Amino acid sequence: MCVVWNSYTGTPVKTIFSPHKGGVGAVDISSDALYVVTLSHNSSGTKTVGGDDGESYQEPIDPQELSIWEWTVPGDSPLHSAVISSADEQDCVRFHTDDAKQLVTNGSSRVVFWSWDEGSLKFFAPPISSKDFQQPVGRFTQTVYLPDSSRAVTGTVDGDIVLWDQVYVADQSVRTTEKRAAKIIRLHNSAINYLIVYDKFVVSGGADGYVRFFDFKFRILAWYED
Repeated sequence: MCVVWNSYTGTPVKTIFSPHKGGVGAVDISSDALYVVTLSHNSSGTKTVGGDDGESYQEPIDPQELSIWEWTVPGDSPLHSAVISSADEQDCVRFHTDDAKQLVTNGSSRVVFWSWDEGSLKFFAPPISSKDFQQPVGRFTQTVYLPDSSRAVTGTVDGDIVLWDQVYVADQSVRTTEKRAAKIIRLHNSAINYLIVYDKFVVSGGADGYVRFFDFKFRILAWYED
C-alpha cells in the first residue's frame, strides 16, 4: 500500500490500498503536494525471451507499471496509469519541481521522461551509448530535474552525472519528454547514491562518504565528508 502522511502531526491522511500487484518500488510527491506517483515493484522475477535479432534477453514476468494518483480526491483509482515496456526495471521516480505534469524514471541502464499535460501519459526513452562521449557510461542510480529549465541529471555508479537537455527541431513543436544526453560531468570518485535539488543547490551523496553542494552549472560550493 501507499500512505500519505501529515509530516507535522505524524498521522496518515490518505491510504491507497494495493496500488500495484507486486507492491510499490518507488514513490514521489509533487511539489504542490497534489499528486503522488508510484512505480510497481517487480516481485515476480524475469523470464528469458528471444529477440528479433536471434539474441535472448530478460524481461519481467509481470510488466512494471507507473501510476499517478490525485490523492486529495475520494477513491482508490489512479488518475493515469501506464505499463513500462522497458526490460530495465525502473527503480527511481521524480516529479519536475516546477511542473507536476512532467516526471522522470530510471533503472540501471535506461532513463524515461514522462508527460501527462495532454491528458494521457506519454514517454520518451532517449538512447545513450559510450560511443557518444568516448568514455564508458556507468549504471544509473537516481535522476532529478533542474528547476526553471528543461534539463535533468542522472547519477551513475562511476561518480558521474549525465546531463539531459531538450531536443529542438526546426519547424516542429517541442515535446517536453524529448531529451538527449548532452554531456557527462564527474562529481565524485565513487558511486553517486543520492541526488536531490534543495533550494538553489544540487546535492549529491557519494559512496565515498562525501556530501557535495553544487550550483546549477555544477560548480562546487560546499562539501562534507564522513
